[in-house]
Amino acid sequence: ETEALTNFRDKIHKISNSKNIELIAEHLERSEYCNFLNSLDCFVLPSRGEGFSITAREAIYREIPCI
Repeated sequence: ETEALTNFRDKIHKISNSKNIELIAEHLERSEYCNFLNSLDCFVLPSRGEGFSITAREAIYREIPCI
C-alpha cells in the first residue's frame, strides 16, 4: 500500500466518520472481483473525470446503487 493511498483512506474515514470503507489498490482475479462486487451495498467512485468507468457500469448491471 502506498503512502498516498493510506493518506486518502485516513481522510475519507475522518470525513465520513466510518470504518466500513474499503479501498483496494491491488489486482483481483475475475472471480474475486465478481465476489467483491456482489458483496457491496453501494458502490462509490470518487473521480476527477467525467463519466462512468467500467467498474461502475458493472455495479449498475448488478443493480448495486452507485454514487
